[in-house]
Amino acid sequence: SGINVLHAAGRNIIFDFLTRQVLKQQSKATQKLLLGLSTFIVIEPDLCGEVLCIPNFRKKIRQLLEGNLFITETGPESYQYHQLFREFLQTSLKEGDSDLFYSLHVKAALKYEALGRFETAIEHFLIGRNFDEAARLILGNGDKLFRQGRWTSVVNWVERLPDDVRTATVDMELLYAQCLVHT
Repeated sequence: SGINVLHAAGRNIIFDFLTRQVLKQQSKATQKLLLGLSTFIVIEPDLCGEVLCIPNFRKKIRQLLEGNLFITETGPESYQYHQLFREFLQTSLKEGDSDLFYSLHVKAALKYEALGRFETAIEHFLIGRNFDEAARLILGNGDKLFRQGRWTSVVNWVERLPDDVRTATVDMELLYAQCLVHT
């Protein structure tokens, strides 16, 4: 309990520093970009630019890199925030504009689903509180995930659904029980 209090206090000090010394020092447009990009664990220029409706996205990413704003290139077409900075930005976005926070996650989920990246789509639907869509994807991919031994992922997703969604169909309860047995 004492460790959790220290961890929370340390986190608050770091978040306060990031607010005052990093985020508030940026232009409003850059703040908006930083907050919106925090929706993504992996920042892929084409995908993120489309979801966030940002023209000249690659140029803006280069500017963030040059500004040393806790973003690094992780591959030829991918970038990532420092984990703590991303957590800070997600918390700031959720507290500052929860509607935008949830809608960006749902938009990201829809894009990932269209690309056939169902596991990432499920995560974003869950974070975006679009539980019916998350459940639809879990069930739609449940057999495949079960055969692949992805039991822990399925159990985690199903447990994050509200009770009424989790128990709405026998298929969901059966999938959950089958995966739970294997974890």
